[in-house]
Amino acid sequence: MAAPVWAMINPKNGIGSGTVVVSANPHTGRVQRTGTITFRTHDGSTTVNRTVNQSPKSEFVEIGDGVSQLAGGTVQLNGTSNSSTLTFSLGGGADFVIQLPANYAAVGGQPVNTPNGQPIGGDPGAVKEYNFSIVVTVPAGNEGDEATVVVTTAGNQTATATIELTANILSVSPSEINLNQNGDPVNVTVTTSEEWNVS
Repeated sequence: MAAPVWAMINPKNGIGSGTVVVSANPHTGRVQRTGTITFRTHDGSTTVNRTVNQSPKSEFVEIGDGVSQLAGGTVQLNGTSNSSTLTFSLGGGADFVIQLPANYAAVGGQPVNTPNGQPIGGDPGAVKEYNFSIVVTVPAGNEGDEATVVVTTAGNQTATATIELTANILSVSPSEINLNQNGDPVNVTVTTSEEWNVS
């Protein structure tokens, strides 16, 4: 029996007594993953199977903000989740009314056109986190007008995206990007309804 592909085993062989280290990369799915690791003598006369489990990531959802030109139009909001179902709704206290579409796109390999509030086909979040996007229609308005879209998971985790009307159609945050000595990644949020590039 082959070890699960996500399990890293070191060393994979030896002579005499010893220690084997089993590890894995982070698991972003919301369901525990399980497999079997088989230890055997060189001649195959003795075999011992051990179950290996990896804890799941708690159900979560994240969504980025959006901007629209003062004349209004469509804005694509992008996010990440591992939930089986996402429900989009309008937040309170808005300066304008957003039109939510009936469907959104969940991408866990192949894009899945999913009705708002319905389970995602194939439940990609059980195995790993996936990206999603929703395109909303924004009316014309005034500089600084805002409205929010709330996304709620099957387990009632929520995230909120703010859409702002602005004459400035490109926003980048943070204002300064500071890398640590190790050069660990830093997320830089680009908010725009336009195509963009970095140089």
